[in-house]
Amino acid sequence: MLRLEERAEDIRLRYGNYPLRKLQKNLELKVYFEKLAGVDLYDILL
Repeated sequence: MLRLEERAEDIRLRYGNYPLRKLQKNLELKVYFEKLAGVDLYDILL
C-alpha cells in the first residue's frame, strides 16, 4: 500500500501533474479522519 504522498508523486510522474492544492486537501482530510478515529489511518487500513 502506498502512502498518500507516494501516490500523489506516482500520479505526477505518470501524468505530468498533480495539483498541490489537491494534495494539501487530501492531507487535511487524512488528519481530520485520524482525529475522529483516534489512530493513524494507515494502521486501520493495514
